[in-house]
Amino acid sequence: MNTERKSVIVKEIQYWKDKRLLPSVYCDFLLALYTEGNGFENESSKAGNRKKLWLTIDSVFLLSLIPFSILITHFTEFVLVLQIGIALLLILIGLFHFTAFKTRNLEYAHVALVSSLLVLLITSVSIISELAVFEIWVYLTIFLNGLIWLTAGLIYKYKYLIVCSLVNVMFIGFSIFQ
Repeated sequence: MNTERKSVIVKEIQYWKDKRLLPSVYCDFLLALYTEGNGFENESSKAGNRKKLWLTIDSVFLLSLIPFSILITHFTEFVLVLQIGIALLLILIGLFHFTAFKTRNLEYAHVALVSSLLVLLITSVSIISELAVFEIWVYLTIFLNGLIWLTAGLIYKYKYLIVCSLVNVMFIGFSIFQ
């Protein structure tokens, strides 16, 4: 078979793979068959690698929001209103990423949701512990965060959020009644 005909067939198989007209296993087999085992690196696979790299960098950025929120609330002397504003901005960044990832059905949505929920927990507990006179307000804040986690877990059917919220309630119960 001449090389021009092979390249046309390889491009067609790659199109089928990109558009998911055939399962990728079949397409990989056909590509290996027509390229005689040499493989076929095309622009779409390079773009896929680039996309994964950017998603990984974005996930690292989202995870860095957590220590940044700790830094803002514990190690700076910002005014309380500024701390709340920065915390709200960090939470909104995480939720924006969550909705963007969720609409594209990417598994990175979990990272965005968990990071924004942890930023909410960290900042709300530290702000309430500064303002509250009684310790019960801190427990109530942690409990309300657990309810938010439970609600998010039930809405999106994330079992790990449901389990974390139930563990949250158990720890609060042990702490209060100890």
